[in-house]
Amino acid sequence: MIRLKILDIDDSDELLKIEIHLNNGLFASTLEIYDYIESIQKFGIELTEFPNSKSDEVIYEIGEKGEKWAFYLFLKACYKSDNNSFVIKTKTCNNEFNDSFAESEFEIIAETSSINRFGESLKNWNPKDKKTIEWNEF
Repeated sequence: MIRLKILDIDDSDELLKIEIHLNNGLFASTLEIYDYIESIQKFGIELTEFPNSKSDEVIYEIGEKGEKWAFYLFLKACYKSDNNSFVIKTKTCNNEFNDSFAESEFEIIAETSSINRFGESLKNWNPKDKKTIEWNEF
């Protein structure tokens, strides 16, 4: 499951504050990120066209690990040959340097048609009208 929930929209430049929750049924991670809707919609468009081949990958990445950024989020839709399936690989890090530090890395196994539907919902998302987008694969 991937859920994006709008926490705030900056009126001056439309920067979104988003809570993203990732869950594969065994592991879960929640992270607050900041991004623009255009970047999320671009990722959605790429997911709707995924895959063109088993070597195709679609990546959404924002932030970096370390002191320079407040967060790191990495999502990659790709083929995983060892179990002959498509997955969305997830990596998160909140870059906290105290007792609140959290980091995760896991995969969500998914049918390509489901990934495409997730892409459609992101591509057409208007966060001013709909505050939450949720995709459930399992």
